[in-house]
Amino acid sequence: MIKTIKQLLFIVVLLLFSCATVSCAEFSQVELDYARGFNVEEGNGYYVVTVYRPWGDSVEPESYLLIDRDKPIPLEYKNLHVIKIPVERIVTASMTMLPFIEKLAPQEALVAVGGKRYVYSEKIRNMDLPDVASDAGSGLRLDIEKLLALQPDVVFIYTYTAAEKESVDRLRKLGIPIVIASDYLEETPLGVAEWIKFVSLFLGKEKEAQSFFSEIAESYISLKSLASQSSDRPTVMVNAAIGGTWYVSGGQSWPAHLIRDAGACYLWSEVEKRGSVPIDFEKVVERALNSNFWINTSTWQSLAEGENEDSRYTIFRPFKEERVYNNNARVTSEGANDYYQQGIMRPDLILKDLISIFHPDLLPTHSLYFYRHLEERSFP
Repeated sequence: MIKTIKQLLFIVVLLLFSCATVSCAEFSQVELDYARGFNVEEGNGYYVVTVYRPWGDSVEPESYLLIDRDKPIPLEYKNLHVIKIPVERIVTASMTMLPFIEKLAPQEALVAVGGKRYVYSEKIRNMDLPDVASDAGSGLRLDIEKLLALQPDVVFIYTYTAAEKESVDRLRKLGIPIVIASDYLEETPLGVAEWIKFVSLFLGKEKEAQSFFSEIAESYISLKSLASQSSDRPTVMVNAAIGGTWYVSGGQSWPAHLIRDAGACYLWSEVEKRGSVPIDFEKVVERALNSNFWINTSTWQSLAEGENEDSRYTIFRPFKEERVYNNNARVTSEGANDYYQQGIMRPDLILKDLISIFHPDLLPTHSLYFYRHLEERSFP
């Protein structure tokens, strides 16, 4: 009996000694409910994070090893892109990552941005951060010398093409720790918002991100349920021609989901695309001439601006009946639009606006937050 007890004590001491020499801290498990663009595997002191589609036409995923600063890199992961966590010096050229960083990271952690004039947050604009890109952008437009001088722990960017991805690979060879965030490829609004958990992994803020996202998801689902109570399903057309080409949101895109979740009928729901697709002006007329609402009309501040761009816009029923709403109620003088920054993190606020527009009886006291009602027609 005494011998058995001694053997058990020896095993306990051996385990305690092992934990003292090698960190036994397990990272928090991260569960994803809506995001489909990335995956997280937890290990002993590390995460393996895989972004399935770094850009729209990509066929190869990218995996990152996020590992505790004090731990050695496991041999089986030595070929992955390695980021030591928690990160302390962050650069982002992706404006959609910015709200997540602002929400989770200490202020001093953000050391630079790319495309500073597109930052909506007044708090971040007042930080006088260096700009690593003349335009918010991908690897093609980053200032290499500035990045090397800043010595960031991570640089968040986006890529649209294989050429931009090749540019990213060249930067990585210089030792710049770039992470490609493709949140814009998510299909649902909550899927996009859940990328706050992606950012949290780099900061060690997983629990904070989970708690915050749960509140947003609960709010969104509650509003969606409210909209479903209406038997009316108004038809909705979107966007406007830019440079002679009219792009509409694909039926599987998150803007299309927002319209449907707000209890309306999106006119291009059958288009099996997550991004935008070009459509001839005449084709838009055929389908949308007598629609009930028109939203997201580029940069228009009034109906008069739309009419001045192209007088053919005036033939659409929403234009005649002044049922046109644009998502530019919160825009800086430089053109930064909070709809595409805070709105990414708070789709429940966008949904609330849309329900108020399509079904004002359901939210009679709501004041529009991201949207504005376009008025001021310049014609009789």
